[in-house]
Amino acid sequence: MPSTAYPLATAWYQSLYPAGLDAFPSCTASTRLPLSIAADYPDLPRLPALLPQWRQALAVPMQEGGWMPETTLILQYLLLRDAYFDSDAAYFEASKQRMKASFLHPAMRPLMALMSPHLLMLGAGRRWAAYHRGSTLSIAAPAAGRLRGTLTFPPGLYPPLMIGDHKMAIEASIEMTNKRATALSATLTAPGVCTIEGAWD
Repeated sequence: MPSTAYPLATAWYQSLYPAGLDAFPSCTASTRLPLSIAADYPDLPRLPALLPQWRQALAVPMQEGGWMPETTLILQYLLLRDAYFDSDAAYFEASKQRMKASFLHPAMRPLMALMSPHLLMLGAGRRWAAYHRGSTLSIAAPAAGRLRGTLTFPPGLYPPLMIGDHKMAIEASIEMTNKRATALSATLTAPGVCTIEGAWD
């Protein structure tokens, strides 16, 4: 196991034993963001000391508008953190900028300009479903400037880095409405249940 080179990817992959990347077959992800990562980091599938199973999964061609195993997406993100970033903070900042860029898609730009954080949070579940199958996100804005939500998924699917990545997606979307996310947290409160809380100003 290449645990020294890729500790986060290795720890998560070992937790999937014996199914490996075939675990959670009902969980799939849109190829939209993975395609942008593949364009920015074209040598990711050719990193040294990758397990054969990893290299094979990363080499599968992705189609625009298609779907891929969520486990392959998670592997891609974990290897990205392990191989290219010195800290979680640096990884999350790059991830946030990549997510903001996705909001600038011509089809999304006019919508984001008109959105308030409140309306954005109310539509978070539908946007999640456009990118993920096999997991659900629901967010409410119970009071002015505040949010509370729940991300549910098969226990063991998302490692801590991915929980942080999903929190960063919410922060990025709030910032795209010219507001600032404050006190935003994403906490694993039970196996397969993540509670999200925060505010904006």
